[in-house]
Amino acid sequence: MLYEVKEKTAIELKPGEIQTRCLIQRLEPLKYLAWNLPGDWSNRTDEEIVNEILELDYRLSYGNRAEEEERKRVNTLLKGYEQQLKEANELVDETRKTVGGVSTHMPLLQADVDLLYDVIPGIAKLVGYQLPEEFETEEDSESAGHEQDGHTDTDEKGDGHHGTTEEANLVGDSETSHASEGGETHAVQN
Repeated sequence: MLYEVKEKTAIELKPGEIQTRCLIQRLEPLKYLAWNLPGDWSNRTDEEIVNEILELDYRLSYGNRAEEEERKRVNTLLKGYEQQLKEANELVDETRKTVGGVSTHMPLLQADVDLLYDVIPGIAKLVGYQLPEEFETEEDSESAGHEQDGHTDTDEKGDGHHGTTEEANLVGDSETSHASEGGETHAVQN
């Protein structure tokens, strides 16, 4: 290290007001710098004390130059922050456009999904495929609701016969006619 600490002594000027008297020395060429640093610096490292005294001496000796260097440093930081802010604003604008585009397509996608949920049970019935139990449609929940109320769909005779599986109605039709074994046609509400 170019400078070394020769003395560091804490001094109480007034009750509760402590300063540390520090003396640093440079050997080639010989130079001494003495400062009263505010607070207790007696427990600080020699390197911290030397750096603080050199900074204070530089600001005192070359005040205008030190201020100019500090101003340049702050301006450089501000330019960096301005660039980051500009990039962040561009990202926010791009995100808003993306969210806007997605939100305009969401109703269309939801309509397609709803349509599929309505069509899949009808197609499954036509091809004779049994859907898993967790695939519950509005039709299934409505028919479960009718059975829970104590009402079941029966024909006018009351024998409970509605026709065969092949004659099942597609989802989306509100009424369908079924032929019973006697040739009579009955309207069944879904």
